[in-house]
Amino acid sequence: ISRRHYKKELNKMMSNANKEIMPFYFDERQLPFGWLKLFDISATLKLKEFSMNHLQLSNVKTVLQMKDSKLALSSLTANIYDGTLSGSGVITPASNESGGYDIAIQNTISKANLEKVFHELFNVNAISGQADLAIDIKALNAVSYQDIHKNLSGKIALKVSNGGFNGVDFSLFLSPENLAAFQNRNAIMTKFTSLNASFNFTNGVSSQSPIKFSSPSIAASGSGVIDFKNTKLDYELIVSSILPQNAQNIKSVSIPVQINGDLFSPKISIRNMTLNSQPMFELYKNKHKKSGKNNE
Repeated sequence: ISRRHYKKELNKMMSNANKEIMPFYFDERQLPFGWLKLFDISATLKLKEFSMNHLQLSNVKTVLQMKDSKLALSSLTANIYDGTLSGSGVITPASNESGGYDIAIQNTISKANLEKVFHELFNVNAISGQADLAIDIKALNAVSYQDIHKNLSGKIALKVSNGGFNGVDFSLFLSPENLAAFQNRNAIMTKFTSLNASFNFTNGVSSQSPIKFSSPSIAASGSGVIDFKNTKLDYELIVSSILPQNAQNIKSVSIPVQINGDLFSPKISIRNMTLNSQPMFELYKNKHKKSGKNNE
């Protein structure tokens, strides 16, 4: 293989610092793994910096094997998204001769900056916090970057601390007189002290995706569907207040919240409110009872 051909193939893999890369979710380009056929290597690899399209790692250590267009990484450790990655990964040519690849990843990422993760993958700043992720996924016959999430199967679990959701404050739902403030979605945020979520994907769709989060003032839990193939979201949550002792004897308020529509701009709506003590909201409830609405 000529040096010129080697350099051309390898440059397809490496990112160009002067070229802005599309967010991973929207990138339709073919996967740049044709260079794998150039190597027959078994080695322990250490890299200070490694940059590839949609992937920037530092302080990389791994046992690497490349043969017959197959790449296997084991005992992998690296820094990514301000956190620490460990695990393994395998990339092999797809068996159906489509030109695609079968990708399998088993990794954990500790103390990652979740805002950086979401910005890199989806170009959104929807959620922030320090996250621990457990990833055991595969994508079969992936030809393009988009095929990785469209063909995604496996499990992803995350635990997040001291974060928030941008653009919505779920605590506003718990006080009817404040609902008008919800119209200014870009200026508000739901802060949480802890969040747990898990996703079980089959061919790009996680049909059972439980989530729960809490702060000193609210708690929420629910589940839903994340559909990467059609860029859709459909979640139902129960959002409840966590109130200290008060003169009105209101211990908590719970409201079902539905979040559905486009993955990146879903609609958020509420249904009937449940109160476990009525005095503070008696006037509000009576008003809606007269109109035929059930607020229990």
